[in-house]
Amino acid sequence: MNKGGIILPEEDREPSFQPEPIPEPEPVTPPEPIPHPEPEIEHDKKPRK
Repeated sequence: MNKGGIILPEEDREPSFQPEPIPEPEPVTPPEPIPHPEPEIEHDKKPRK
C-alpha cells in the first residue's frame, strides 16, 4: 500500500478533475442592429439608353 500520501481515498481526494461550476454570464444585450443601406438597384432597373 502506498502511504506516501500520493494516492488518497475517494473521500479524501479532492475532485480536481471536476472544474468549478462556471456561473452563466449575464445575457449581454446586443447593440441595436445597424440598418443596412438599401442596395442601389434602381440604376439596374432603369433602362439604359
